[in-house]
Amino acid sequence: MTRRIMSGFPLTPLSDQEQLGQLAMSYREITDRAERQKIVNEYAQTLKRLIDSGWDEVPPPEDQLPDDDMPREFFAFVSRHAAP
Repeated sequence: MTRRIMSGFPLTPLSDQEQLGQLAMSYREITDRAERQKIVNEYAQTLKRLIDSGWDEVPPPEDQLPDDDMPREFFAFVSRHAAP
């Protein structure tokens, strides 16, 4: 995903963390299940890249998908961070 300025020219590429937020927002705007599934798949790939890179944050609620569509890796990641 790339940020766009009003003229339509790319400004800067989104970071993976920013992309999670954009994907979550897109998910909420779309009702078609097939389109949502594409977003879920892209979200899972983006989340995996972040986790593999050593990312150490839990995305804020507004950057998350509903529990039923969150990748399993997310719950494993969160449980590792919740443990004392």
